[in-house]
Amino acid sequence: MLNKIKIIDNMNPPNFQFNKNNDFIEFLLPLTKYKEQYLMVKQKDKKYNSIHYYIISSGYQVIGRFDISDNLENETCGITYHIIDEFQNRGIGQTVLGVVVNDIFSHQVNLIKILPINEKSAHIAEKNGFTPRSKRIYELNSLDYQEIQSNCKKK
Repeated sequence: MLNKIKIIDNMNPPNFQFNKNNDFIEFLLPLTKYKEQYLMVKQKDKKYNSIHYYIISSGYQVIGRFDISDNLENETCGITYHIIDEFQNRGIGQTVLGVVVNDIFSHQVNLIKILPINEKSAHIAEKNGFTPRSKRIYELNSLDYQEIQSNCKKK
């Protein structure tokens, strides 16, 4: 069990940092392409009507965050994400996005949208099955997600 008192979060914006007073759900993430393993915690943010997924290093440092608009009852949600510079290009974003997408689709969401801020973010989205719908909007619907999951099981 993760000791929330030890978590260090210096990411911006500060108003989305890990809240040590709120409950959270803990995930052990799959190994990255470099065989590194991280923890992830999911925490609801009632003030901003969002859900945050925090990626935690072995030193209890928050090294990345995935923010989800909490419109799950509308069956559509948006994701933004950022991994701090020194932890980029290690497969963390791709690994975490896969876990976050699984979690979101388990809540009967029909469509997830990502607005990637750069080419690396767009590449991570594409590797997880998202399709560009315009220059800066990538989408994954539940039917395409189910097909991807079915194809992965067949391999």
